Order: sequence, then structure tokens, then C-alpha cells
Amino acid sequence: MGLTVASYNVCQQIILGIFSVSESGAYQIGQSAGDPCNNCGEYMVATATSPPGSMSITIPYSSLIYAPENIWIAVMGQVTSLCSSAPATLTFTFYNSSGNEIGSYSFTVFSGASYVVSSPVPSGTDTIIVTASAEAPTCPGVQAINVWVTDIYFYSQPPVYYIEPLFFYNQTLTYSIPLNITTSDYLALWVISGGSSGLTSYSACIVASNSTFCANTQFFSGESSISAFQVTGNANNTYQVTWSQELVLIFVNTSCGLDNIFLFEVTGYNNILNPAEYIFTIQTPFNG
Repeated sequence: MGLTVASYNVCQQIILGIFSVSESGAYQIGQSAGDPCNNCGEYMVATATSPPGSMSITIPYSSLIYAPENIWIAVMGQVTSLCSSAPATLTFTFYNSSGNEIGSYSFTVFSGASYVVSSPVPSGTDTIIVTASAEAPTCPGVQAINVWVTDIYFYSQPPVYYIEPLFFYNQTLTYSIPLNITTSDYLALWVISGGSSGLTSYSACIVASNSTFCANTQFFSGESSISAFQVTGNANNTYQVTWSQELVLIFVNTSCGLDNIFLFEVTGYNNILNPAEYIFTIQTPFNG
């Protein structure tokens, strides 16, 4: 199992001067409760009277995490708006000690719920900038969106599960990894990289005690256990294709502490065309 090596409340770190915050185009930035535990978070507001806005939190990563090895960052916050399912974007950008960008990951999150997102931290990272960005949604009433960045975690050595599904033409097949984990945690499932190829349909999901949720789910709660990770697909007539996908499952407890991060490495194979298109000939030895 992996280990949470550090947890930070964004408000506290900004007040102490360890993290810094900046904005561009936001109608307002400030601090208020911004997660399911009512912890203080830094927030930004974008409105119809302001341009698309962004807020950036700068984290001096190399000064905080000593001798990092296979570290993942996770961020928890929330998005609110009077407009249903208004989108915002969370972006992690990583810089080395020379100030050069060495990687980035982006996630689309929606109003009406908290969110938890996570990505690997590239080797050689010196500074991380977490950026929340949004533009005012269009709907009747107050056209505004609020985005909080509240809790930041670092996790080392997440366990990895591997699955290699094999898909055939015009057959819907499901493959699964049993998990059998008892948990009341808040959960989130995200695609980190890659994706399926040559399939007419595909899903990657977590089977929980009461329901099933699939990538990309920003926040899921109310479960007592999760039983499996499963992928379901149906191949089209593009065959002999190999593809890959990496997903992350995040566990945050009801005290808003990071419990676990699990990784799923999917290597998919699309095999043959419609078997009806083939003629099979059976040959036997000549005994004459």
C-alpha cells in the first residue's frame, strides 16, 4: 500500500506565506469554507461582468517533499453555481528548477458537488502551480461560478492493478479486477492518460455497494464498499489493435484526509473480425 506523505490546507499555507495565490480576470478571490468538512479554501468567482477568470496556487514542492519517489498530488475543493452543471477546469502544471515546464494535467469539474483530482508528479519537479479557471455560465438568474481549491495532498507509491481485456467484433465483453474493499470514503475516478481505440463502445467503472460509477467521476459518496474495477467494450471492424489507458481511484475520508490512491493500468487488445467472415479448414495427416 502507498502512504500519504503530506497534507496541506490551502488557506493556512497562504496565510503563512508558504503557498502563494494570484488571479487573472477573476471577479473576486478570497477565502471561505470549501470542502465537505467546511475547511477553509481559496476561491475565485467568475461572473458575466468579468472575463473568463483564473486563480493560481503556487506550491514550492521541492522545499516540502524530501527525496520524493513516485509521488502523486491530489487536490480537493468544490464548485458552486446557480447554473446547473457549470464547468470549471483544474490544471496542474509542473516546473523544474530552471523554471521550464515539464508536464501538466487538466480536469473538467462541474458545479453542484465537491471534487477530488489527482495526477503523478514528474521527476525533477521543483514548483507546482494549481490553476482553477472558469467563465460565467449562461442561464437565467445570476450568471456566476465559484471554484474552491481547499486541500492539497501528496501520496507516495500508490498500488497498481493491471488488466488486459481482449475484445472481439460485435461482442460486448466485461472484464474485472476484484477489490472487495470496505469503505465509507468519498471517491473519485479519473482517466490520467490514454484511451480505447477501435471500439464502438467502452467504459471503465467502479462497482460499489449501491451503484456503479465510471470515469470521469469527480466525487462519489454514500457507499459502504467497492467490489470491483471493470472495463466493458465492444470492438468494431478495426482489428489487431493494442491500446492502453491509466486511471486513478482516489479515497478521501469523511474528515477530508486522503486515505488511498489506487492506479489501474489497462492494456486492451482488439482481436479478429467477424468470425462469420472466416472459413476454417481442418487438415489431417495422410495415412496412405
